[in-house]
Amino acid sequence: YFGSYEVEGNKLSIPGPIGSTMMAGPEPIMAQENKYLTALQTAESFSIKDDQLQVNYGQQILVFKHKQKTD
Repeated sequence: YFGSYEVEGNKLSIPGPIGSTMMAGPEPIMAQENKYLTALQTAESFSIKDDQLQVNYGQQILVFKHKQKTD
């Protein structure tokens, strides 16, 4: 995925469109991708705590966790 974003304090805006490879897959996965990209484009704010990025959109939150590398 790729696109632009704007940050002011903890306010986040991802105006879209968000680009992707447009590779087709099974319908359930494509529906999930569409919901994810829509959530990103409606982002309102974010916070970072305990190695997690939380993106707030509406009454919901996307949570991204830092994945430790294993050798």
